[in-house]
Amino acid sequence: MLTLAEELALLAFDARTGKVVGAAAGRLEYGLAGAVLMELLIEGRLTARDGRLEVSDASRTGEPVLDHVLARVRETRRLRDLRGWVDRLATPELRELVVDRLVDRGVLSRESGRVLWVFASSRYPERDPGPEQRVRRRVRRAVLEERHPGVHLAALVSLVEACGLVGEIFSQEELRRVRPRLERIASGEFVGGVVSGAFADAQAALQSATTAAITAAIISTPPSSGR
Repeated sequence: MLTLAEELALLAFDARTGKVVGAAAGRLEYGLAGAVLMELLIEGRLTARDGRLEVSDASRTGEPVLDHVLARVRETRRLRDLRGWVDRLATPELRELVVDRLVDRGVLSRESGRVLWVFASSRYPERDPGPEQRVRRRVRRAVLEERHPGVHLAALVSLVEACGLVGEIFSQEELRRVRPRLERIASGEFVGGVVSGAFADAQAALQSATTAAITAAIISTPPSSGR
């Protein structure tokens, strides 16, 4: 079983080039942070109390990335809300931890190189296409078929939507047809019980964080000197 973050990463990396697809550029790290937090909330390891995240079960999950984030929340004295934790966790280091797990599982391969012969860079082409294809089929079924998607899959669909990856999975014709269903799933409508409020808060935090990040990137981009 892959974690939510690993499933999201598989959808975000181009299978052939091993690079993040353009739609997810600037969003993936926030998406991965949101994915880890959502999974810990769904599993009952974290609780959103008065808008702040608290550890409710500190026992190890057996997944290094989940355990890493759980330990960080537990060891941090300052209580933060979901938006604060998404911002704090959305780093290249978290992305590397997630990708390393996929490499260890034999799903991705790692190819190292240099940009302009100076800057080190890595690409992660698919080694085993099976997991990514299964994740893609599950997302398509959740949106295209009138079935209850379940909590885990509803969370994945919401992350796909927040990271701008729906166009990588559905055709434009399909999106026009299923947009209402996609929005219902992404809103947390299919997540019941005590998780529903935290799910909605996590989705709002992720959307807010990605919007802020993209806006900051646009503002910091120097204007072109050409016509």
